[in-house]
Amino acid sequence: MMTRRSLILASTLCAFASAAAAQAAPELGDYASTAAGCASVKYDLTLTETGAAFPAFACEALALQPAEATDGKPTFQAASQLCYSSASNRPVAKSFKLVVDQNRLQVLWPDGAHSPWLTRCDKK
Repeated sequence: MMTRRSLILASTLCAFASAAAAQAAPELGDYASTAAGCASVKYDLTLTETGAAFPAFACEALALQPAEATDGKPTFQAASQLCYSSASNRPVAKSFKLVVDQNRLQVLWPDGAHSPWLTRCDKK
């Protein structure tokens, strides 16, 4: 009985891991809500390997974890203990979700607010 439960648990975890791996992680780069924002280098979000920068604050040591899909789109929970506002050098913790739709992202904030869809700026 215990072996059967262990096998069921193991297969469930493998299925979850496969589904999470299948989610396309957000592409690194600069994102803007309009083409003009890309052209004028007025980005709404810049994602790097280790962080995220918004116009009003930036987060270092950003952790991205797959989350439950939003409207069928891959979603990632982002969290950091090292977020700095443009007005303070004191780090604060922040979390938000990133919804991925091909070359676009939407930021979902814990208070229910969300950004417009942000398009990845093409660097040609």
